[in-house]
Amino acid sequence: MSYQERLQFLHLTTLETRHIHGDLIGVGLFKIFHGFEEIDSELFFQKSDLGLRGRELKLVKLRARLDIRKYFSVSVCRCR
Repeated sequence: MSYQERLQFLHLTTLETRHIHGDLIGVGLFKIFHGFEEIDSELFFQKSDLGLRGRELKLVKLRARLDIRKYFSVSVCRCR
């Protein structure tokens, strides 16, 4: 199978397209954090000043507000 055939079979885009997509996301985040866009970054991300190792910004992964484990186990048990 050729590269193009495999991409079509797996419903994937080319590596070049995925790189461009990633670059666009990176540029968008840069613009949001440095104030080039009129979007409050605090609405979507939390900044941290711990362990930056010489960098200006670090994003913090927020935890979910709900304890999904409780509800997931109950819903799985009810389905059987």
